[in-house]
Amino acid sequence: MLKRIVFFLIAVFILSGHALHAQSSGTPQEAGQLVKTTVTDALKIIDSPTISTANKREKLKALIMPFFDFKTITMLTVGKEYWSKLSPDEAASLTSAYERYLLKFYLDKVVQLSAGKVTYGAPISVGSKVHIPVTMVDKGQQYHMTYKFYYKNGWKAYDFELEGVSIIQTYHSQFEPFLKKGDINGLIRVLK
Repeated sequence: MLKRIVFFLIAVFILSGHALHAQSSGTPQEAGQLVKTTVTDALKIIDSPTISTANKREKLKALIMPFFDFKTITMLTVGKEYWSKLSPDEAASLTSAYERYLLKFYLDKVVQLSAGKVTYGAPISVGSKVHIPVTMVDKGQQYHMTYKFYYKNGWKAYDFELEGVSIIQTYHSQFEPFLKKGDINGLIRVLK
């Protein structure tokens, strides 16, 4: 059950890019409201018995693609030390492969799930960024997560934590063996 919740919550992180890009003035409260709206919209798609799994996947993908900055997520996942060593072509290829990997992996998982009760904490300003605490309760078990956003022509998600574990840090630890060896092409092959 925990695996299902983790996949759901990470996928909702990915899905949250849609509403967070909407025109706004950039207040933390706006970010919090946009998370609520986006999660609600995503859950409607995910829980709809009349939408096929393939169509759910496509609707969710269409929801997020125009609004998500995968380059920033890739850069943060790889880390400054390694990102600065990549050629522009390597950076673009890695970003594209990571984007496809994340979308396929999480969309394939999330379309099979349904969610429990979701509650939202007050947005927390952290410098120029905003963290939105969210709690999900499923079958009496609570799961705490934090969505992390920055504002640049709209709110954009850049990380997600579940019980204090960051998705960026998790993937960084998986990428690191390739990065240490300078094997970007090997990493790209694994992601494809």
